[in-house]
Amino acid sequence: MVDKVSEESAKKVTTKDHSGSENGFLIEMFKSDDGRKTEVYLSAATPGAFKGYHLHRVRAARYVCVKGKMRIILYVPKE
Repeated sequence: MVDKVSEESAKKVTTKDHSGSENGFLIEMFKSDDGRKTEVYLSAATPGAFKGYHLHRVRAARYVCVKGKMRIILYVPKE
C-alpha cells in the first residue's frame, strides 16, 4: 500500500537548432538528492531533426529510442 504520494514539477525546455528553429524538447526527470544536479533527462526530437553537436569533455550517457530511429555520432579528437 502506498501511504504518501508527492508531486513535483519537471522543468521542460524547448530545444532549437543553429538556425533557431524548434527541434524538440528536454525534460529534467531526476535530480540529485540535494537538488543541484540533474541526473536523468528525457530528450525528444521532431522527425528528421538534428540535435546536439556541442562539446562535452567527459560524458557518460545511455540512450533509448522509444519510437522511430536515431543515429548517434561521436567525434574523438586526435591527441
